[in-house]
Amino acid sequence: MSGLANIPHGTQYTIVANHQGNFDIPAMIRTFPVPIAFVTKIELKKIPILRQWLRVLHCPVIDRSNSPLARQIIASYLENSPPYPLLIFPEGTRSQSGKAGHFRSGGLETIKRSGITVVPVSISGSFKAWEEHKQIRSATIHISIHPPLKPEDYQALESDAFLALIRKTISSALP
Repeated sequence: MSGLANIPHGTQYTIVANHQGNFDIPAMIRTFPVPIAFVTKIELKKIPILRQWLRVLHCPVIDRSNSPLARQIIASYLENSPPYPLLIFPEGTRSQSGKAGHFRSGGLETIKRSGITVVPVSISGSFKAWEEHKQIRSATIHISIHPPLKPEDYQALESDAFLALIRKTISSALP
């Protein structure tokens, strides 16, 4: 892990990270010194223990087939003084490799409009814990927490430039 000092204190922020595999969320929970909520797909609410955990953390649950509603749910979470930082994976799914996949613009555009501080995070190696061989294996997961982007750092950017800035920052710490 690197960059723990980059986590803002005393201000709301959103975490934006690449998504390599199933072990990303446990690795992020272990890394951050505060509880974190994460945008999750509606299908995960079917898992009993996970459903309770999502409710306790106030995680926004979205239906990925309804992008306008998903953006509205994320915006509502951010507008209502969330109790925990929100983690979003703009790839929308696991890349299952060492490289960042395609970043979708919906969630990032919603974050940009909210004017909240953004903490870019690079996750490296988590796909080796399961996705690479389809069985659980020992893997070294490295989390790189980049300097936060304050609203004044990105508000003047067009949406595409904001997305490119986030992707370039996250990709900079990937092999």
